Amino acid sequence: APLTGIVAVVLWILGVIVAESSGYSDKDTPQEILAVFQDDSSTLIAGGVIFAFGVVFFIWFLGTLRAVLIAAEGGVGRLASIAYGSGMLAALCLLLQVAPTLQGAVNEEDLSADTAQSLQSMGESFFVGAELTLLAMFLAVGLLILRTRVLAGWLGWVSLAVALLLAIIPIGWAGVVWAFPLWTIVTSVLLLRSPAKPAERPLVQQERM
Repeated sequence: APLTGIVAVVLWILGVIVAESSGYSDKDTPQEILAVFQDDSSTLIAGGVIFAFGVVFFIWFLGTLRAVLIAAEGGVGRLASIAYGSGMLAALCLLLQVAPTLQGAVNEEDLSADTAQSLQSMGESFFVGAELTLLAMFLAVGLLILRTRVLAGWLGWVSLAVALLLAIIPIGWAGVVWAFPLWTIVTSVLLLRSPAKPAERPLVQQERM
């Protein structure tokens, strides 16, 4: 289960490579964007579907991460819940990035040039949503790791550094494009080596039992 994070990143990379082979993101005018939808719809659909399956594997990875974090935190698991919830929101934003492109590629015969441009802009707008929701995830994970040492302490500091990068909006895109996938791969490996363990009960509770 922890390795689903690596699978997610691989699928994301493949999906982007396939979709970008159409030149979709390089087109600026409505007519150029519409031409890509009409001439390379199969390429856009293939790239979008591959990327979307990457999101599915990322959701599975989040479940594994949550199990480890909440077992280490114990109690109400506030930070673990924040990390999981914001990660799920980021997954939704990632999925919504490709959904408009998929919709346009499937219905390319009914598109106008202006609609094609709107679909492209709609997908790009969710990138900012992913950036901000990932910020909350990295912040919560970093603080929890440093508090409990459930994973390597250096990963906690790295997570906080990525959160800071994401908070700087003009350059935060680098955190989503580069730091986030690399972090997911590294964390997957560390989770594989550190399976979830039940949180120890307070001594008072043990004595009462």
